[in-house]
Amino acid sequence: MNFLKPTLKIQDRPDPVFGTLKIYHQVKRENPDLKVINATLGSLVDEAGQLFTYETFYQQFKNLENQVHAAYAQDLVGNPDFLSAIQDWILADKITLKPEVLATPGGSGAIAAALTVFPESGEKVLVPEIAWSSYQLMSETRNLIATPYNLFNQANQFDLASFKKQVTEIIKHQKRLTIIINDPSHNPTGYSFGKELWQEIIEFLNSFENNSIVLINDIAYLDYTNDLEAGRNYLEVFNQVKPHLLIGLAVSLSKTLSAYGQRLGALITLTSNQNQHHIVKVALANYARATWSNVNNATMVAFSKLIQENKAAYIAENNKAVQLLKKRSQLFLKEAKEVELPIYPYHEGFFVTIKVNDNHFRDKYHQKLIENNIFTVPVNLGIRIALCGLTLPQIKGLAQKLAIIYYQNK
Repeated sequence: MNFLKPTLKIQDRPDPVFGTLKIYHQVKRENPDLKVINATLGSLVDEAGQLFTYETFYQQFKNLENQVHAAYAQDLVGNPDFLSAIQDWILADKITLKPEVLATPGGSGAIAAALTVFPESGEKVLVPEIAWSSYQLMSETRNLIATPYNLFNQANQFDLASFKKQVTEIIKHQKRLTIIINDPSHNPTGYSFGKELWQEIIEFLNSFENNSIVLINDIAYLDYTNDLEAGRNYLEVFNQVKPHLLIGLAVSLSKTLSAYGQRLGALITLTSNQNQHHIVKVALANYARATWSNVNNATMVAFSKLIQENKAAYIAENNKAVQLLKKRSQLFLKEAKEVELPIYPYHEGFFVTIKVNDNHFRDKYHQKLIENNIFTVPVNLGIRIALCGLTLPQIKGLAQKLAIIYYQNK
């Protein structure tokens, strides 16, 4: 007897992040004074090791009346002020297309909504080979086939040839295709594409006029690029999309606001196909109603007030966070180069990833790191180090420790 639907695929293995975190907490419970390195969670901490929080946001959030915290959202797709504020914040003056916005429970909710509404069950979905593991899990639970494209070529640049080949091959067998690209500040490598590469990608996808293509751009770490303004310039390329191509921007305000537990994000859809605007909006609203109903009202209100009344002060705080990440990454990259620790190309963001040639060695290496009280996250062909969660004293000398264990077990 089976109570589950026959098509449901079950992943009976620990989550790569929370699985390692569980081991870390067990070690700390048994040895509370033990010095350990916890490079697992993608949460930004300050140099005191406490969660980095934005005073500008939390002042707005805490000053709201109890009734605002208690209330439902004004609309299934999100409060009107919030929908306006998120467009102002994310799109700025970069987009000329008419956007539609769905408020979601975090960036995860945005991607989950897109993977539910756009691809048909049984279809292949194109995802990066080195990626956040939830892309695979979300695909599996929706009976989708997560199909990888190489992220990097031998020159340590984005493997555009692999991407084009995979798109071309899949489209031979299915008329519709959903693609995920995590950029900028890619999780887990910290790689960013840049406007020129995005131009090539959109020109390529625009050529498949007889197909329906949805491109999900996961922008969870958009607000941790080295330049808040320049980091958005690539969005201008999306104005060129032809009617067969829809862009879905998956926004994570959990990251933007350093409010991970509040679970607020958005899915912003962009298309030049005017006939699809209303249909897509209705489909996403129906999905929201059938899944989470509506999202956190108080967080939406606080974010809206922040953007309307105190944006400049927030940007100043955000710059402090970015500069903190820069110092950490510069120190780690410098020391990694000195000890010849192989890492994937890093530009900006929360994470850096150690390069491994196969997952058998990755698992062995990951276990050895745990045995040496260094807690990291295994990803496909790599070990992710959350620089966001480590102070500068913790990062100092870390690359050398990682390299010693790496070469001892290679």
